[in-house]
Amino acid sequence: MRSVKNALEGIAGISDIELDGSKTCGSFTAPKDLDVKATLDKLVEGGNNHVKGWSLAEAE
Repeated sequence: MRSVKNALEGIAGISDIELDGSKTCGSFTAPKDLDVKATLDKLVEGGNNHVKGWSLAEAE
């Protein structure tokens, strides 16, 4: 879980990161103009495989 948090902390504008390893889920706040899915896909393409397989759900 720490490596996922580290990857998210490296993205400008991401804050309020909360992860739950027992449920493989978490939440964070991102700027409205950030394409979160594309950003996470780039992390995986860059070798951050610990992010691979996570899905995205947006809060309203």
